[in-house]
Amino acid sequence: MPAPVQIPVARPPREPEEEELPMRLTKLDQSRAAYEMASQLHESVADRLRQIDERTGRRRIETSTARREPVSRDAVQAISLVRNPHTVRQAVIAALIFGPPKALASE
Repeated sequence: MPAPVQIPVARPPREPEEEELPMRLTKLDQSRAAYEMASQLHESVADRLRQIDERTGRRRIETSTARREPVSRDAVQAISLVRNPHTVRQAVIAALIFGPPKALASE
């Protein structure tokens, strides 16, 4: 059986459209620029971290202290009364006993 013969067909060369070519090149240029930025990113990050290490390595650590305004004895005593459940219970009972009579209380 004889081998099939292939006949070459001459096709006219395809010419790119005028609008298509610049669009491809623009996308290629953008892609190339993004790739170059990404390839240099690790270097800029390393430089930035090195600068941060230099700044924090030289700085002296200072301890901070809380400064409060002096509180009066009466305020301290009132706060301690409110924090204790037993004294709060006594205060509620005293308010009921020494409060206004029910006939004079407004509703």
